[in-house]
Formats: sequence, structure tokens, C-alpha cells
Amino acid sequence: MALAERNNRFEHRDLHWGNIMVTRYSSNLTFLYQLPPTGSRLKSTLISIPSYKVRCTIIDYTLSRLHIDNDANDATSKPSSYDPSNNVFYVALKDESLFQGEGDIQFDVYRQMRTCANNNWEGFHPHTNVLWLTYVLQKILTTKSPAIRDELMAVAESKLGPAFENVSVDVKRAASQEVLRRWMREFAQCESSSQVLQCAMLDLYKS
Repeated sequence: MALAERNNRFEHRDLHWGNIMVTRYSSNLTFLYQLPPTGSRLKSTLISIPSYKVRCTIIDYTLSRLHIDNDANDATSKPSSYDPSNNVFYVALKDESLFQGEGDIQFDVYRQMRTCANNNWEGFHPHTNVLWLTYVLQKILTTKSPAIRDELMAVAESKLGPAFENVSVDVKRAASQEVLRRWMREFAQCESSSQVLQCAMLDLYKS
């Protein structure tokens, strides 16, 4: 999603749990992602992200927003009347019932997304991707697959340090949960899913 966001100004806008397909693999694949330079980092940085024997596929782009420009790097192919806004695929979310749901944090995300976009659905608002990533993490921690939650807890536990090597299981689990809550707070402060990958808590994945 971070690649599509960076290259095509992509927003999914409906990344609830039912739109993420999870497949288990017997081998542990590794994904490479190149972080672009920033103000504090002059060169791009290659990070290696382990899959933990899981592959996730995002589906259902009905509400998504995408900028399509097949000739983005070819200025000579564009006529003088070229308007990049004509190459934006989006759906104006005018159905009020979408924002009136109750009973699940998914519906809170729709309302937060509308606030973020200020009803300008044609515009690019990458923070909506962050809202959904935060939702996914919260779902994993609270209601969904115990197996995936346990694997995520194991990743968090690896960040605790030597001070927690000889503590009880309950203390270690509580500390790991706090690490995950801290990650969620860091997610929420990011402006885009690309920035999520640059958070300090993802130093674990740097090659």
C-alpha cells in the first residue's frame, strides 16, 4: 500500500478486516522496500521486512482513490491542455448511511476519514491509509485471529530488551501489549502509510 500511495497517490478508503486476505506460507519470505530520502536522511534506505510466513492481499477497491498517469515521466507526450486531475479515479462518498454505522470501530474510521478529507474525495489524503492501518492493528490486538496476534506479540516482545528476560509470562505479555499500543500511537501521528514505514519502531526491519 505504501508503494501505491507513493507512486500513484493511492488511498484504499475501505480497508476493513474483510478486505484483507491472509495466506500462510511454509517459507519465510522477505520483502524489500526502499525508503525515499527525507530532510534528516539524505540517501534512500533499503529496509527488509520479514513476512513471518504470512502473505496479505488487499482486495475490494470500490471506494479507493488512485492517480493514473502512464506517461508520468514523459513530458513530451502531454498536450498543452493536459490536466492531471482528469487521471484521478475516485468515488464521492455521498451515502450518509456509510457514516452512521455503530457497533464496530470500522464505522468510526469512516467518520474519521470524512473529517480528514473534509468531503473533498477527489483530493489526495494519505492519512486515511494511516487510519485504516491503525484500525487493523487494533483489530488484531482485540478481536481477530489469535495466531496472528500471538506472532505480533512475539515481535513486540523482541523489542523489550534484556530487562525482561527473567520476568513472569504475565509481566512480559503486559509489557508487549504496551509496546503494541505505543506503536499504534506512533501510527496515528504519521501522515501517510509511507511514513509509517519510517517510524522508529520499524527499526527492527532495517537490513
